[in-house]
Amino acid sequence: YLALALDCSYDARVLAPTKQPGAAHRRPVLVPDSPPAIIYRTGICMSPDANMLAAVLALVPEFHEAAYFAGVVAAFAAEEDGGVEASELFAQARRHFPRAIGLSFMSGWLAKTVGECTDAVGHFVRTLEMDAVHGYALLERTICLSRLQQDTAAIASATQLIVLATASTQPAYYWRAVSRLRLRELADARSDIEAAKAIERDANVLTIAGVIENEQNDLTIAEQDLRAARALPRGDENCTAAWTLALVIGKGNRPADAAQ
Repeated sequence: YLALALDCSYDARVLAPTKQPGAAHRRPVLVPDSPPAIIYRTGICMSPDANMLAAVLALVPEFHEAAYFAGVVAAFAAEEDGGVEASELFAQARRHFPRAIGLSFMSGWLAKTVGECTDAVGHFVRTLEMDAVHGYALLERTICLSRLQQDTAAIASATQLIVLATASTQPAYYWRAVSRLRLRELADARSDIEAAKAIERDANVLTIAGVIENEQNDLTIAEQDLRAARALPRGDENCTAAWTLALVIGKGNRPADAAQ
């Protein structure tokens, strides 16, 4: 078991010499008739393997570590069953590992994925009680608070994340801008969305930028940003950008263009 753990950590001798078809990583070679502990450790090597983890739980239903990793796999398919399987597996693991930070975060991520942001915020708060600078928990909490329109709390959460200067700084500026827009704090929202644009000009950022700029009647810049959002992949499905662009063009007394 220890040798396998080390090999998985360093991608060394027991791993398959080449990636298997359809696999994202090279999978360890599993010896036939291996005991559950070895199947488990092989099943979480590099990335969790749903079939191996299911085999472990079939042999040892109380193997709670396997339940957690099986729950992680199930969480990524939560839209197919509403998160039922992942919730059950996480509940099993939580009874034995109530303060596992990964379990707390993934429970929040699962709740957010199935649209239960109130529950998700609770899980993210518990995660942050264990690790106050958990960047992903801060980001996901910010998103859920904004979706719940708890904008003052969302702004505070986003500000914490911005101070940390992580890879999530751009979305933190974006979500803070969204909440400030809803609160009609247009100057602050504009400052935030400009900061987000300076990091990455993705569709969400350009769209909200156009909405804010339209509210400020900065119509030339608004049109540029909204057209840029519409020019990105799947931009023809961006209804918010299309609607706001029509408003911007209409304000410019170009009704024929607005109707297109």
